[in-house]
Amino acid sequence: MFSQFDRVVVTTGDFEDLGVPHGATCFILDLYPDGGFELDYTDADTGATIVFFSARADQIAPAD
Repeated sequence: MFSQFDRVVVTTGDFEDLGVPHGATCFILDLYPDGGFELDYTDADTGATIVFFSARADQIAPAD
């Protein structure tokens, strides 16, 4: 089960149009009642947010 502020990895290419590649590391910002998540994808060098986006549980995995 995922929790708010967990670090996760994107397991699909579904978000490449948003600039989020398959394998990107993100943080969960919010959990939706329908089981979805609001994610934050940031620039690894600067820490600046690139995009916020919504994902389903089958599109992410826990980061090691």
